[in-house]
Amino acid sequence: MALHAVPGAGALIITMEYDPDTGQAWCIMHDNACLAWLVDDTSAAEPNPVIVGSMPKLNAAAGPLWAAYAVNANTCFVPNKMRGTPEELFDLVAKGSGAQRPIYAKFADNDLAAAFNNWGLANASLKLKAPPQ
Repeated sequence: MALHAVPGAGALIITMEYDPDTGQAWCIMHDNACLAWLVDDTSAAEPNPVIVGSMPKLNAAAGPLWAAYAVNANTCFVPNKMRGTPEELFDLVAKGSGAQRPIYAKFADNDLAAAFNNWGLANASLKLKAPPQ
């Protein structure tokens, strides 16, 4: 495997941290600056983002761990799973595979924060007002 870094070019990565016990009780979402993508020249591994902060730990019962967010296109990309609006990403995380998983989000990006607040108006029972304890 030969990894090299490709600049992140101003992209944002939305990370999803799920409760460690079941992966179903809650999710915390953050937006993080993408510093670079680690790309394997041999294609043995999928490209992975390098972010300010740490990537969440895998939880088999949970949903996706991260999504790339194209700011100018207002589009989220979960590799091999979905591409759509931020609201569609929130639906996937909260309701995917029959879950009813509440989300707490702390976004620095104003458009993502507004999208989450609007989504929360239609999904009040799934929007947490404070971080889970």
